[in-house]
Amino acid sequence: MLLRKEKRIPKRLAKEPLLEAVWELRFQSGADTVENLLSGIIYDKMAGSFGTPVRLAPADIPLAARVHQPVLNYTPMFRFDGTGEKAALSIQIAPRAITVNCRKPYLGWEKFKSEIMVLAEVVRKTGLIAAIERFSLKYVDLVPATGPDYLTPLEGQLNLGGYNLGCSPLQVTSQLSEGDFVHVITLLAPARVQAELTTAEGLLVDIDTIFPASSESFWDRFGSLLDQAHGFNHALFFGILKPETIEQLEPEFDLGGTP
Repeated sequence: MLLRKEKRIPKRLAKEPLLEAVWELRFQSGADTVENLLSGIIYDKMAGSFGTPVRLAPADIPLAARVHQPVLNYTPMFRFDGTGEKAALSIQIAPRAITVNCRKPYLGWEKFKSEIMVLAEVVRKTGLIAAIERFSLKYVDLVPATGPDYLTPLEGQLNLGGYNLGCSPLQVTSQLSEGDFVHVITLLAPARVQAELTTAEGLLVDIDTIFPASSESFWDRFGSLLDQAHGFNHALFFGILKPETIEQLEPEFDLGGTP
């Protein structure tokens, strides 16, 4: 059970730390090389907003060899890049998974959710999905942090045998349950990201909120479940940050609406 401290959550951050947001749907299908079929259908239905599919290197691995590497079931074989106002978006297709990725600049939740819903409906109507395994919503942020303690931006410390692990390079993964959802949190420091002519360094905070779909009513509840996943993920991110860290990111608050 995840216990939260009451904290006012910003509508947006002027100094946006977000690197990428990713929605993923994992599924089962009775069709062989379903990724080829899906890529053709998705291109036909969404050609106005996304370019032609790009074949990725894993797609060249023979089907017989993939059987012995289960991780390839969820490894993208094709990618579509958004065009125009959707240039920050991409769609990736794997043999048993499909994703919508949003890089900086983030579109905001309502627009990102709309793109997810459109793609999900296209996929559902193909009839190629035999069962849903799960969906997840992941946000990856780079929070400004420098030594000697990379975990200073967070509420709490990480100590082991008298050692403060934040004072050394670290990679930590933990799992938290919240209702029907599971959060997988990964902290990585120091993390460096190249952006055009500059390099940003800090604490990478990766929060992956997972819903294991096991109900036949999944599609009827999908929009509501998406909002729940976003709300839980958003609250958890701000819940683990110190108030002074949030202030450094220049928060903007609204009386209503969804962050």
